[in-house]
Amino acid sequence: MKSLWAHVRAALVLFHLTMIFVIAFPAPIGGMDRSNWKVASVQQDFAAWATLLHVSAASLEDAIYDLAVLYMRGRDAVASPFGPYLRFSGCDQPWRMFVAPVRNIAKLQVQLHVRGAGPDTWETLFEEASAEHQWHKLMFEQERLRSQMARWWWPAFRGVFNESCAYFARLAFAERVDADQVRCRYSLAPSLTPEQARAGVVPQVQYTEPLVHARPPP
Repeated sequence: MKSLWAHVRAALVLFHLTMIFVIAFPAPIGGMDRSNWKVASVQQDFAAWATLLHVSAASLEDAIYDLAVLYMRGRDAVASPFGPYLRFSGCDQPWRMFVAPVRNIAKLQVQLHVRGAGPDTWETLFEEASAEHQWHKLMFEQERLRSQMARWWWPAFRGVFNESCAYFARLAFAERVDADQVRCRYSLAPSLTPEQARAGVVPQVQYTEPLVHARPPP
């Protein structure tokens, strides 16, 4: 009986290690959303590689996407049998590291509109990395929330961003009886080169399409 258990245990250990090995294959799961490929920093990467390879950026992007689709089909076919055990053991590692260099500084803004004010008059409650606008500072400084804020401006995370903005709106409405709307958006500015930073260049700031939440009727 002991000899049988030794063989069973060895088989289970081998199965577990095989599962870990297969699941560790790189998997651009979230990156398969083509809307993420249109983000400025990603397009800059395609342009840089296209110049190096003497091809057009569009053809390079299409070729890489087709290759990624084939790769993910093969990976899914190999990894899917391990799915039940993976979920049971809790060994999944969903984090994606070293996706691409970030060449745009994205800062979250939460703004409030006061009832009766002009349509373009918004009061900034919170702005990331701002010494002036620090509404609920401790909440926004939490590590888990900061990691989420870093990805909300990507198109694939707009739904989660909208849910989070709705929560911020509920907080603001509870604190400010004069507020009738809350909006959330990101300011985007290109990262400066060392030479530009030393020269005091001010980057041009653009804003994402805001998410607007109105106070619910009483």
